[in-house]
Amino acid sequence: KIQALQGEVSCLSQSLEASLLEKGEIASRLNSTQDEVQQMRTGIEKLQVRIESDERKKKKMGELLKAAQRRSDSLQDR
Repeated sequence: KIQALQGEVSCLSQSLEASLLEKGEIASRLNSTQDEVQQMRTGIEKLQVRIESDERKKKKMGELLKAAQRRSDSLQDR
């Protein structure tokens, strides 16, 4: 009976060891994934800033174009 219990303990110990290794691998992959997510968030934030800047430039250019068109129309009316 003691041998059977020792065998069971040995089997459980090996199973626990394998589980701990798997846990370490999963934790490592999780950290890697979290790093990737953070890099993606940073990239998205940078893109958002650039998009907003481009939209402001587009709006400003549209306003300048309208002003130039009004001046042109004004000069043609003379």
